[in-house]
Amino acid sequence: MNSYTFHITFFDFAFVGTLFTGLTFAFQLWFVKSVNRAANRFLALALLVMVLWIGGIISWIPFHFSLAFGPLLYFFVLKLTKPGYRLGWRDSLHFGPVLGEICIYIAGIAFPLQPVIFISVSVYLFYSRRLIRRYYDHLEFTGGDRQRRQWRWLHRLLTEMSLAWLLWVPYAAAEYFYIIDVRVNYTLDLILAAMLVRIGVVTFLRPQAKARSE
Repeated sequence: MNSYTFHITFFDFAFVGTLFTGLTFAFQLWFVKSVNRAANRFLALALLVMVLWIGGIISWIPFHFSLAFGPLLYFFVLKLTKPGYRLGWRDSLHFGPVLGEICIYIAGIAFPLQPVIFISVSVYLFYSRRLIRRYYDHLEFTGGDRQRRQWRWLHRLLTEMSLAWLLWVPYAAAEYFYIIDVRVNYTLDLILAAMLVRIGVVTFLRPQAKARSE
């Protein structure tokens, strides 16, 4: 009698759970009508990029548009803090590196994208947090402290994600030189994915409030 062994680990369950949760809230944020619908759609696209990234980790999807993650998260914050801002052709230049990523993948060129992805996400996280700080700097103090607390939750979550993202450097280097097991890096990947899903969940469940015009 033949016996079958299922090689399913904790990380497999965790990644699949995060994948489907992220996909669910991506669709919710895209289709549900709200005052911040334009901003929410950028977050929905960022969640989809995360879903593709997780799919790549568990060997379902070979390509995941990683360089689109930073700009999408930035435009999400931009449309939250400046709802009247109209995107122009210059804004599309932020996604230029994604075309390069696609070309490298199609051509089959062995190019180390990890450092580029790290720099891209780090820069856009920095500017996303700066957008929130500038929003408060230009906000007139009217109506009590409530308006000043409006995006504090998002600033905190972005700060936590930035700190976790910085941990990616030593872990990625250690994995590259075979100093640590790849599962340690999986833990960090899972934490970062869970943080983005958390932003999506909180954004969807919180009462939708539109930013004051500057």
